[in-house]
Amino acid sequence: MTKIWLLSGMLVLAGCSGGQEAEPTPADDVSPDMGSVSSDPSMWTSADEAAGTYTLLYADGTEGTLTVTADGTAEGVIGGEEFTASFTISEPGKVCYTDFSNQELSVAPQCWVNSPAKDDGSWDFTGEDGTTGTARPAE
Repeated sequence: MTKIWLLSGMLVLAGCSGGQEAEPTPADDVSPDMGSVSSDPSMWTSADEAAGTYTLLYADGTEGTLTVTADGTAEGVIGGEEFTASFTISEPGKVCYTDFSNQELSVAPQCWVNSPAKDDGSWDFTGEDGTTGTARPAE
């Protein structure tokens, strides 16, 4: 009998709620802390979303720093070599770099696909040539 009253009470409360869903609160947001990253890198569709400064660690151990801006330009240092470039986002999470100022880097213009962000805010990237690495927002 107690179960019936409890179930009836829950149905009455549900009926009184008006059928509207509650507005989410910041406590309901369970997305990972991504520091300066404005959204999931695998879903970026604009330079505005990608804008920021990131540290890079390639699978071969090469380290770098990359700053991308909302106007579609990038600059950084990879393996001790400075460069500038232009970039576009051709589809969600696919960032294409062109017009490198330093051809000694042996980084050919190409597109890179970003994985979803991990809990620590870092994500993996893969180049069209198979080069892989991990990026994270710079501190």
